[in-house]
Amino acid sequence: MSTQIQTCKTCFVATSHPAITINADGICNVCEYFKSEEGQKALLHVMKVNRLEELKQIAAQMKKEAAEKGLKYDCIIGASGGFDSQYVIYIATKLLKLNPLVVKYNNGVCHPQSDENLIKACKLLNLDLRIYPVTKFDRLYMKYATKALVNLGVFFTACFSCHFIAVSTVYREARKEKLGYILTNTNFVETTLAKGSHGFMLKSLIKGFFKAGPVKMLKFLYYEVISQYFLMRLKLQYNGFTPRFFRNMLSLHATRPSFLKRVNINDYVPWDFLNVAQILRDELGWDTPRRTKMPYFRFDCHYSAMIDKSFKRVTGFSEHALLCNWFAQTGILSKEAIQDDFAYMNDDARIDKEIKKVLEEFNMKALLSNCLNKDLL
Repeated sequence: MSTQIQTCKTCFVATSHPAITINADGICNVCEYFKSEEGQKALLHVMKVNRLEELKQIAAQMKKEAAEKGLKYDCIIGASGGFDSQYVIYIATKLLKLNPLVVKYNNGVCHPQSDENLIKACKLLNLDLRIYPVTKFDRLYMKYATKALVNLGVFFTACFSCHFIAVSTVYREARKEKLGYILTNTNFVETTLAKGSHGFMLKSLIKGFFKAGPVKMLKFLYYEVISQYFLMRLKLQYNGFTPRFFRNMLSLHATRPSFLKRVNINDYVPWDFLNVAQILRDELGWDTPRRTKMPYFRFDCHYSAMIDKSFKRVTGFSEHALLCNWFAQTGILSKEAIQDDFAYMNDDARIDKEIKKVLEEFNMKALLSNCLNKDLL
């Protein structure tokens, strides 16, 4: 990696990040994009979209169909207690007057604040909430995936079981209750970050493998095979030996069943991030581990600290820091306004504390020193 690292003038990102370039004016390519007409249009579409009347018509149809079938609930919402799903619950009940069933899968390393947020909101809104605990095969996948990936120095694929089981749990409950609609959202900030990350994440896994040396290579392969076995057992447990199992075998996310129509809420209502956070705090008592100037995304799972550590090893910045930095890149907040929050999100002490909680839960403290290594790949 080059020692001539440049930092953007208008945000905190630097050329240590593989997807970042700095122009002659000292501005990074992401800041430059959001200053362009195309970037502004994309941002305004998310923050200013106004199709609420269309959404209300869809909600009326949901209620009509549920009433005709004699159902208790109008729809289902998979929720974590984090920023986006909490706002979906708010929109569904306060603006659309729906009665959704709220479902959460707790993988055993969820931040307790996320459960508290959900319980509090559902109590305030008089909604039924079902929280399901971690399953045997999910836990075994995460443990063995962690044992495998520690040999590569990055943990980008360790969450694959949760990607599958969290949504599968929601689909299972929808089938049980004969529900025809699921309310979701797409986080524009996370989607933007993901688009620029998948390439270097894959490269870092490959690089980590070839840098590992023969012993660590064999350890990785051994534990990875075991983890994949448990992932298949998990998918078999949820899908049975059916065509659905084979459809989901190589898929990261569970395939949505045909009986369930998806309504993506932020296609219809504005996702004005700062305003949404204030609404959630004022009306639902939503809280986060730290009160930040921008919304605190992805605080709901302690394992995200393992992804933070992986991002720092590859880019010099944690994933949470990059999510925070996005608000400076778009001009929603100034670089100075997010400075303290950025430092907190990028702080190794915060990340290491959460990693310790994960390894204690997994009974894998022996891996601690390798997981906390700060060397860049």
